[in-house]
Amino acid sequence: MAPDMPLFAPLRIVFFGPPASGKTQLLRAVAAFAGKGAEEAPIELTHPDGNALKALIPLQMIVDLPGPKAETGEVHFLDCNGRAAARLLEQPEELRRTSARDELRNAIRYADAIVLAVDVMWDVPELRENLRQFQLFLGALEGVRTFDREAGGMPIFLALTKCDALKRPQDSNTQWLSRVTRRQSEVLDHFHDLFDDRANDLAAFEFGSLNLEVKPTAAQMPFGIEDLATSLLAAARANAERTRNSERRLIRTAGGLVSLFAAFFAVFAAMELLGPPSALEKLTADVQSYRDRAAPAEVRFADANFAANRRQVQALIDSPDYEKLPGDLRGYLLAVASEFDRYREYRERFQPPQFSPAEVRTAGEFQKLQTDLETILLPTPEYREAWRETQAVRLHAKWQRDSELLQSSEDQLHGWYRELIRRATQSMLVERPSASWRESATALFQESSQLPYPATEPIPGSPKVNVPRGKPLTYAAVYGYERVASAERDWESTSRKLRDLVQLCEALGMIAPGEGKPSAVLVLPENGDSLRLAGERLERLKAFYPDAMDGTANWNASNFPDPIRQELLRRLRLSVEVGVRHVQRVIRKELPESDTRNDWRMLDERTLNAPELRAWGTFLQKLSQWADQSRGNPVEELSVFLKRERFEWPVEKFALYLPNALRVEKLLPDGSFTVTVTPREGLPRVTLFRDAKPTNRDAQGTVWQFTAPAGTPAITYEPGDAFAVEVALRSADSQFELKWNEGRTNTYRFDRIASEPVLVKIEQPAGLPQRATGVKLTMLSESAAIRVPVLIPALPGVK
Repeated sequence: MAPDMPLFAPLRIVFFGPPASGKTQLLRAVAAFAGKGAEEAPIELTHPDGNALKALIPLQMIVDLPGPKAETGEVHFLDCNGRAAARLLEQPEELRRTSARDELRNAIRYADAIVLAVDVMWDVPELRENLRQFQLFLGALEGVRTFDREAGGMPIFLALTKCDALKRPQDSNTQWLSRVTRRQSEVLDHFHDLFDDRANDLAAFEFGSLNLEVKPTAAQMPFGIEDLATSLLAAARANAERTRNSERRLIRTAGGLVSLFAAFFAVFAAMELLGPPSALEKLTADVQSYRDRAAPAEVRFADANFAANRRQVQALIDSPDYEKLPGDLRGYLLAVASEFDRYREYRERFQPPQFSPAEVRTAGEFQKLQTDLETILLPTPEYREAWRETQAVRLHAKWQRDSELLQSSEDQLHGWYRELIRRATQSMLVERPSASWRESATALFQESSQLPYPATEPIPGSPKVNVPRGKPLTYAAVYGYERVASAERDWESTSRKLRDLVQLCEALGMIAPGEGKPSAVLVLPENGDSLRLAGERLERLKAFYPDAMDGTANWNASNFPDPIRQELLRRLRLSVEVGVRHVQRVIRKELPESDTRNDWRMLDERTLNAPELRAWGTFLQKLSQWADQSRGNPVEELSVFLKRERFEWPVEKFALYLPNALRVEKLLPDGSFTVTVTPREGLPRVTLFRDAKPTNRDAQGTVWQFTAPAGTPAITYEPGDAFAVEVALRSADSQFELKWNEGRTNTYRFDRIASEPVLVKIEQPAGLPQRATGVKLTMLSESAAIRVPVLIPALPGVK
């Protein structure tokens, strides 16, 4: 031992629990923390008999002990063999065998602190069975300790191990800590149920010569290890010092006991001369003695003492000679019994379903608690002063203080989340993102990942009362409060939106990509391998932006505010246009120049089913969705279109927009609007529209609406038919005609309706046609409009 080692024996801390309860991992985590900065390395102690099945596996360390003054001390961390511990749990009476030479039993009897390991993942039956065994074990240990040592209060720590197993992949830290807190509460409920003071002589949290603390831990993370190690070492040191002081006091008082025994012998001699007292005299003396030595209310009514003290008073009242007592003594006993009952009734008001500050989650629950604290939870006026130091009244004062702390802490945490939301929202109002913008967003994410207060940390100023529901209030209650939880959800949504924006800007080449990511994965070159380009880009998206591919990330440009939304839309739509041109290039290359119905059918069967074209369909669909355009798969839409043998549109109305700038003189419809379909074999079918009426005028032009006569049959078209649309116009002294005669294919000529027409002047000789820029023709119908899929290219040789 080092020369400056303090003059007291090594501390002995026993880690105890059934097999696979996590005690060994916990011991090593605690020892690793406790041994930080130690001058000497840990020493594995040898087992004296070399037995392979060791009951104890000790670890010797020199550590810095917490306490009123810093000291370095030797600590033995003792790990119990799981099977040996299980045998002792099954037969706790073995602790009372003073002649036994069992190492484990003696280590527990003379330990300075004990850690009971409880696997947080035990189901209810297994948990209750192990807690029941702990109950019997602690009961036996209480009797042994009281007999072995005068010093009371040996610390017992109930360690909830493996709390990391409660964390789910999608959990935030707050959600996981909330789940840990709920599990801790459930374990405590079962523990309290088994150790209920009304059912046995053990209180829920103080066992006479044993004191219990409950600590959630996760050795691998690590979580709760620092708190457990610090509390454990401090409690073990304090217990060892109390024991040594007690032993010294015992020696000093031995002489006094001799005089006390002499006085007893004198009393016994006097009793022999006077004769034994009567039953009434003995009862009277007992009541007077109880009255004269009655402990203060905080001692009599303590949870650990209440039941025994109440039984003692009731035994005096139930005595056969009670009615013979003097009236003042009977009245005294009745008053004492009534006070006990009144206190019990008051103490029970703090039990569920009464909310405590740690359980309040909504504003309504908080308001109810405030009302209850001022009404039903107020101490009875008659006993308010007498009960001032009792556990129940101290619990009331604690809840009042905790309510204030809850409210102020809730304001702080809510404000913290709202400030994060404000900054993230402000970041999204950018016009042109830069490298510094990205750094600012990254810093904000990092800042938000560090909660301002650990959920398991007690709120400063929260009192502790050694009764159920009297633990210091932790920040877990604040994180679970509805307004804070709502603000946290709002922040998660806002931060997710900002992350999506950062990633989308990366993918569109607006900022440099993150480390290891490809540059501008959504920006398509005009040239290159048109067939394989989409597949390559999809693979990059899946590898580096999986959330965008599976829909978890929202890359829709409309999700973001202006002004950046407009730039996102422009870039996404440009990528769609470039992608369409690549697919059209592939189709032109695969389609014969004949441009027949059979050629298109073969294209559908041969080309559109190829993996490369299916990849283009998926890629263009994603781009269109993010650009807030069509959400369909354009390759699949083209395939469905090419399989159709016939097209039919119910005839209703057409709208024709004539811009004022079409010619110098003003042009008006001249009553003739025809749609002509000419089959490959057969006569032309002409559909005539009349009743041209202006429906909307503005400074740039006029919308004219044409209506088909009642009973007009639907327009029908088969691939390969000719298709023509003509509208007669007139000016003051001339006649004109609009003709739609430009299309992309000879097989699907009805696509001409979407192109710009030409304007022809009808005169002798005929005027040259000119392009009618700005004229737009729209079919007004609830059914699908006359249109050709966007992927059909403009083919050469179209007539």
